[in-house]
Amino acid sequence: MSPPPSRLSHLSRILSSSTNELTHFSSSILNSNPASTGQLGNAASNIGASKSLCRASDTITASAFATWLNALARETPEPYLDALARVVEEMNDPLNWRGGQISAMTTWKILIKYLQRLSPEVLNSGSVDRYLDAIEKYGTSSSSEPRDVYAFCILRVMNDRAKRFRERANRAASYDLDYYFKQVDQNPSHKSL
Repeated sequence: MSPPPSRLSHLSRILSSSTNELTHFSSSILNSNPASTGQLGNAASNIGASKSLCRASDTITASAFATWLNALARETPEPYLDALARVVEEMNDPLNWRGGQISAMTTWKILIKYLQRLSPEVLNSGSVDRYLDAIEKYGTSSSSEPRDVYAFCILRVMNDRAKRFRERANRAASYDLDYYFKQVDQNPSHKSL
């Protein structure tokens, strides 16, 4: 059931608030009341589900949501993993971006850093496949992200995943991405990880 148009309009206005306001709001709440993290996580999930109703017409809204989510998840990503994965998969790059890091890239970095802290046993258990799949979907607009994902998979003994990812990424790239994968083969623990 869709929310009534007035509520959808209200939600759209809330989500369209400036990125700075959302970041400041979430940071100030978290700093003043750490117990509110769970409540904000629930709010983020609710807004994340409702956000998709507005998303088709407003990628700025999605970017503002991602920035807000990044502020919430930066230190403790666990309560927000599904929302982080969704933002990475949707890659809603803002229109008329004025500079700085795109929100989806920041989200990708938060998610991969979280995964890097997990043991190879957890990574290979299947319990975090949703998040591993998400970091693999970020794209090939540069060589850095695919190279880092590939190296991460090699270093964490996920060789089958690394092989499948390398094949998919090479097919999707419009340039010689395999050149960078070969560098990882020579030195998987390159400095960017």
